[in-house]
Amino acid sequence: MMNSFPLSIEVALICERLQVPNHDLFYELLRNPQKRYFYSGVLSWSQAEESYARDLQKGRHWIDPTHPWYPDNFRKMEYPPHLIRMEGQPCWKNCVCLSVVGSRDVSRDNLLWMRLHLAPVIQETKIIIVSGGARGVDQEAHQISLQAGLPTVVLLPSGFDQIYPRELNQLKEKILQAGGALLSEYESSVTMKKHFFQQRNRLISALGEALLVIQAGEKSGTGITAQYAVDQGKPLYVLPAHPLDVGSRGNLKLLGDGATMVRDKLDLQLFIGLYRDSTTTPSEI
Repeated sequence: MMNSFPLSIEVALICERLQVPNHDLFYELLRNPQKRYFYSGVLSWSQAEESYARDLQKGRHWIDPTHPWYPDNFRKMEYPPHLIRMEGQPCWKNCVCLSVVGSRDVSRDNLLWMRLHLAPVIQETKIIIVSGGARGVDQEAHQISLQAGLPTVVLLPSGFDQIYPRELNQLKEKILQAGGALLSEYESSVTMKKHFFQQRNRLISALGEALLVIQAGEKSGTGITAQYAVDQGKPLYVLPAHPLDVGSRGNLKLLGDGATMVRDKLDLQLFIGLYRDSTTTPSEI
């Protein structure tokens, strides 16, 4: 095995390839060179080193569990990532993060709600919005942050060189200029695959202190993200919906299952206030 990157990243790559469920083996391999050598054959190290060198050249970072930028909320997950690739800045550190998700085919009313109620709360509280960069609710949430002059975090279902969806490339530079970040579990050349969405969604729900659902279909990725939030013990906030609104039936189901209803910016201010006392905002870092 060659040693062109830090030991902790070598170990993270091994654990990532082995798909071990937690960080126990990661720390064990850090301490045990003999065991580490036994597992080193699971990787093509030349390809990993080439990928690492390319990302470094492009200003990207590889973040393992020993790195100070590794999100604390990821450590609490049942299946935490062993290695995160980042482009941008770790804006989630010492800040309140709110995960926001919803339908790609979001209704005009829900878009209007985001602009009238979510936008002023973001402006006032300076929270960091976390989402997935998809068209519809995700991109609107990122745009609202950028319009407030605040960083935002995008969790990708692909590598950086194959950004999905493509229109996210139009937002990328604005996100980076605002001090935000794009995060991915995947090597930069990896293209989107359907099962990556569920893997990615668990990170969206984990990084935020709470999850806000704007609009969810009866069976949707948004509903899966909401279930991850519940499993992770995260507060789940959901907009109400009319029973005849087919595109928002998932909202009604989540509310019926016990999620907290969010009606307006006053509700949002109240809920976000619960998390602000123990953290600082970007302007205080």
